[in-house]
Amino acid sequence: MTKNFDVPKSSPLDIVTATYNALEAGLSEILGDDITRQVHQGLSAGQPVYLAPVVR
Repeated sequence: MTKNFDVPKSSPLDIVTATYNALEAGLSEILGDDITRQVHQGLSAGQPVYLAPVVR
């Protein structure tokens, strides 16, 4: 999903490792990198970031 974007990308090995670790731990959700964890945290916050007032 980030093929044409010049941004840091997770290595496939890191994602596979995170996936296996989560599966072994019995988790139903896998958050493979820091950006994904930050987005998840923002969407799960008491005041989700997508509902924050726009600052201009």
